[in-house]
Amino acid sequence: MSQPVYEASVYTREVTYRNFAGEEQTVSVDFALDPIELLDLIAQSSSVTKVSKSKDPRKRGSEEIDDNKTFQFIREIAERAAGYPSADGERWLPIQNFCDTIAGKAFITKLASSDDDRKEFAEKVMLAPFRAFVEYAKADPSNNKAEIDKFETMLKQFERIFAVSTADETLEARRARLAAEQAELEKLMGEEA
Repeated sequence: MSQPVYEASVYTREVTYRNFAGEEQTVSVDFALDPIELLDLIAQSSSVTKVSKSKDPRKRGSEEIDDNKTFQFIREIAERAAGYPSADGERWLPIQNFCDTIAGKAFITKLASSDDDRKEFAEKVMLAPFRAFVEYAKADPSNNKAEIDKFETMLKQFERIFAVSTADETLEARRARLAAEQAELEKLMGEEA
């Protein structure tokens, strides 16, 4: 298997707001977060995880993403990911205290009030880069299966919490998704036996 190519991706949204001087402004805000930063943010943030109370003994007592604190986590992600690329395109320059700016508050308000915007933000800033990270892990033959399984579990938790609508899903894509879900169920059933 060949090694995937790392792609630095930027998510851009326009926000319109009226500032304290009464002037209406429309600005583009950019976000980029690599998978390592995401893992770091999860590790640092007590607001993201909770101890599982699952009846499944394999999951009980382990850390899992807290569904009730999803928006707080997205706000932390926006704060960390807001910025702009350097002139040479090699570095990401963060905007300090983004959520304290009027543009930041307008963006966060938009995320809080729109399921579709929140899902799109999660997909572009978190899920797509983390999927790429999992592919990197899978492509490296020196990685052990347990570590790869851990990353895949985290990805599935993120995908469940920030579920992207399947309304526009093609029949072929739906079949592939259902086949993957069926395979996952069969894998879990096999592990329980």
